Amino acid sequence: MKRPTFAALALAAVAAAPATASAASIEVAAVNGSQVIAYKANPGEVNALKMYGTVGSFDLRMAFFEYSSRLTPRPGCESRFPVVCGAVDFAFPVNVSLGDRSDVANVNSFTERLSLNAGSGDDDVLAGGFDATAEGGSGNDTIRLAANNGTRGNAGSGRDRITGGLGAVAAILDGGSGSDLVVPDGSVFNDAKGGSGDDQLVAFRGREIRLAGGDD
Repeated sequence: MKRPTFAALALAAVAAAPATASAASIEVAAVNGSQVIAYKANPGEVNALKMYGTVGSFDLRMAFFEYSSRLTPRPGCESRFPVVCGAVDFAFPVNVSLGDRSDVANVNSFTERLSLNAGSGDDDVLAGGFDATAEGGSGNDTIRLAANNGTRGNAGSGRDRITGGLGAVAAILDGGSGSDLVVPDGSVFNDAKGGSGDDQLVAFRGREIRLAGGDD
């Protein structure tokens, strides 16, 4: 069966959104002592977020498209569509927090680390960066991780599908609780844990592979 495109998933998210959607926010802010581009969804809204690399080869700002809710730009971001954040001459790390509801996101900075928290709901996300991490939270999630260096992900509770690789040297994945499909795909190192539940762990490549079924 052909996998739905991001555009189709975004349209589905828009259809599921409440008529009076609240606003997500985005800004350059201090998180754990470092300046990052921080996207945060409001409770009760469905989000459909896309960001794909920098504005240009010599412009390290990033453009964020939010197709489901309103997106409020705060300091460090420009009020337009798409919302552009960061600085021309500096690549910021990116933090994405999708909150509750069933969200879709396709975000890849390529230049810096990126972290994504999908929160509750049945989410479908791709998180990418020089290094990339993702937390699935509760719900039946589909999580894809891409990186130049390393990926790390925890699918959380629910019946999840999680894969890490797509260019990464290393993938460290945890299925969490529930019956999950866990596919580490680092070119050199792969470490996958199933957690509790009836899990499937599959690795197709890597010089060092560690697969542990947990409570299976």
